[in-house]
Amino acid sequence: MERVLHGYGTIGNDNPLSSAYDMFVDLPQTSYDPDKVKFYLQRAGLTELKVPLAVSETPYAGATDAAVLFKEQAAQVGIEIDVIKLPEDGYWAEAWNMEILQADRWSGNLNADVMITQAYSAAAIESQYNVTRMNDPRVEKLLVEARGEFDAVKRKEMYGEVQRIIHDEGGAIIWGFGNFIDATSTKVEHGELSGVAQLDAARAAERWWFSS
Repeated sequence: MERVLHGYGTIGNDNPLSSAYDMFVDLPQTSYDPDKVKFYLQRAGLTELKVPLAVSETPYAGATDAAVLFKEQAAQVGIEIDVIKLPEDGYWAEAWNMEILQADRWSGNLNADVMITQAYSAAAIESQYNVTRMNDPRVEKLLVEARGEFDAVKRKEMYGEVQRIIHDEGGAIIWGFGNFIDATSTKVEHGELSGVAQLDAARAAERWWFSS
């Protein structure tokens, strides 16, 4: 977190939602367990594994450093990560949704349903945004039920279960969430800032004003 995001971020824990979402559920942190990794490699009949990882700085600044750190951690359990540095120009067309493993980035979305539906639903496979190809009937059922649930507590429980399923069984490695960092001035005022995207969800021109 310090090396890649310079301290401006939080641990992802393979959860598709950050704490900026009101439906976020704080799941138990997955611990680094080399012995468990070796166990599952042996069960698969493998003593080692080599996986290519496509990366560039296009997804986010520091993506290459993150890939190198991932490579160093994986090497300790017999997994060789072949970091393939691609040109910045054309990265999305050449790597995203095409490579076995690639650096990726999702900006904030309006709410939990939009985020999960866009990236982890069956419909998102057809739209090619679901790069992990996750297609879980439990997730589909919970998303539909949560959209029609007016009780906020029950709705959060449903989205919490979706987060748990993706965390435990999904194919995304979500290591962290970077903060949006905007420069401000005493000459400009604003209300509560949105965490969806840069510059107050790109609404600074609409919602900020000059100090009187």
